[in-house]
Amino acid sequence: MSLYLEPKFTRADFRQNYLPYPPAPALATGGHWLLEDPMGRDLLKIKLLTGDRKSGVPLWSDGREFDGKLNGMIDVLGLRGLAKPGTHTEAIKTAWMLFKLLASAAFSFVVGRQA
Repeated sequence: MSLYLEPKFTRADFRQNYLPYPPAPALATGGHWLLEDPMGRDLLKIKLLTGDRKSGVPLWSDGREFDGKLNGMIDVLGLRGLAKPGTHTEAIKTAWMLFKLLASAAFSFVVGRQA
């Protein structure tokens, strides 16, 4: 004997902008937008770890206590003047550029040499 339950959907089940996690709080220091972008943050962490593996920056978590060091890495990479993308096209172009930088930095991190 099978039991069939009719699902009861609510309006909240059909949200357009659903986030499974709460958005990250804004930086109190007024840091660069790359610190809030997941791909940008990963790029900064990988580049920092490539230069100093003993820096203590966690690779698999946020590590908000290292925002000062990560903010300094923006200047090292020369990305301080990179504007936050405003349109979808700019966002795709910026994400592609960050992906290429991240792939290069990750390869250097795995191989163990400076990029």
